[in-house]
Amino acid sequence: MDISEIVAGSDAIQTALGLTKTIQARDLANALQNMREAALREQAVLELQHAILAAQAEQKVLLETIEALQNEVAELKAGPADRERSRLSKTG
Repeated sequence: MDISEIVAGSDAIQTALGLTKTIQARDLANALQNMREAALREQAVLELQHAILAAQAEQKVLLETIEALQNEVAELKAGPADRERSRLSKTG
């Protein structure tokens, strides 16, 4: 084996090691990008969950308001005797 074969073999090993490092760096960059995208998705999910909970709370308040108004309308439609009877039953 002469020196030129040894140098050529050494160059091939160095090239292979360089390619391995490049592949590892690319894989690491891809993994970091995937982690970033996953974090952004998780943040979006949390924001949507927050918005849903806020909308549900607002809906609950609106339904309670509707119920109170319906009761008030029913009382107003009732005759004076019914209103008095209702008022007395509420006060005890």
